[in-house]
Amino acid sequence: MTTLKDNSSQNLAWFHALSFEDKQALVDEIEPIHYASVYHDELVRIYKTKVKPAKKDLLKDSFDLDSDLTTLTIKK
Repeated sequence: MTTLKDNSSQNLAWFHALSFEDKQALVDEIEPIHYASVYHDELVRIYKTKVKPAKKDLLKDSFDLDSDLTTLTIKK
């Protein structure tokens, strides 16, 4: 059994392996079916409130910048 998250991850990896032209053709084909279920404003809201802060926290937890802002260290 494949979970929605597993399927999403599989689709994402496969999609990014396509050429730009193939990506565009696929999006043009499925957009009316798939993307119509998510309003653009909601997609932007999810990115701004969930994805972007998580990305920022991940970067903050992964790197350390010294006090004079000259040395960036990767945390282990």
